[in-house]
Amino acid sequence: MSRRFYPLGLDTIEDIEGYRPGGFHPVHLEDTLGERDKILHKLGSGGLSTTWLARDTVGNRYQALKILKAEETAASTELRTLEKLAAIQSDDRGKQHIRYPNAHFVIQGPNGQHICLVTDVSGPSLSGLYNVIGHGPSTEKLVAAPGENIGDSAPHYVVEPASMPHATYLTHDVLLVDFGEAFPFESPPRPENIGVPVMYRAPETIFESKVSPASEAWSLACVLFEIRAGHPMFASIMGGRNEILMQMVQMKGKLPEPWWNSLEGRSAWFDDNGRTHKEGSEDTSTVPEYPLEGAIAEIGTMDEEEAFFGSEVSILEPKDTKVPPDEAESMRDFLEGALKWAPEARLTVAQMLCHPWITG
Repeated sequence: MSRRFYPLGLDTIEDIEGYRPGGFHPVHLEDTLGERDKILHKLGSGGLSTTWLARDTVGNRYQALKILKAEETAASTELRTLEKLAAIQSDDRGKQHIRYPNAHFVIQGPNGQHICLVTDVSGPSLSGLYNVIGHGPSTEKLVAAPGENIGDSAPHYVVEPASMPHATYLTHDVLLVDFGEAFPFESPPRPENIGVPVMYRAPETIFESKVSPASEAWSLACVLFEIRAGHPMFASIMGGRNEILMQMVQMKGKLPEPWWNSLEGRSAWFDDNGRTHKEGSEDTSTVPEYPLEGAIAEIGTMDEEEAFFGSEVSILEPKDTKVPPDEAESMRDFLEGALKWAPEARLTVAQMLCHPWITG
């Protein structure tokens, strides 16, 4: 597909080629959507939506507007999922940590119909919002490629998302947001539409496209490690699945069959027993084994100075703080149980919630 626009110098914005019929709704600063929400700034974007800071001109308060792509509006399960969660009769305190929409409406634009979810603004303090608004949004003009007639399908300019100081995110409350890829287990999406980044995916979802509560337990364990460590358990510079799988083997050893024989390029990294090649071997790639204990022991040893904005206080704890030995053992036991190769052998989510590492 040929490009419709000249590339931009901003790398924190949505894919501008998504401004087409079925794609993003073109939004300009000072636009009023839903008759009462005035657009002030962009909060972020993703592959399926853009999110904006708006002022409710009737209620006189800040709100976040998530605007889905037109082609996602009809198929989206996000609103239905949130409505089901809100309807559950439960006194569980976890329910208050889900960000439910305050309202929703549909707008008709040049690219189709778009559902808009209206929520409270999560994260920044009020002073943080004032600082962002006071500095003013950064914009860059969109320029059509030669021979392209864009018409009204794209905005005149794109807005760089607001850059919030990390300190404004310090809070005692944690919210679960963005249920755009959520689905009921009884009716999962097609394998190619599973919206879980490969770095959080269980091996059976990568090799066999199987999703289950057990694969969700693996993903949850990866997220909890990242929250505690400040960096992902598995990471890929280019987002490739093989790089993630290689890191799994580095940490956990040889994959079970038939996955092991399906792992492309494994001989360049590992021997037939799943052990990493020793330094000085004739193989082109020599990588160290990276057991789970080592990953936990390294937490706090690689904190970057610039991540703390000149302060010795991080979001969770002082810089260079390592995991205490007693917690490290409990954390290892939890992660080993949740990251078993065999899905049926993993801790269930219910068991994870009762584990000493979680309950303290």
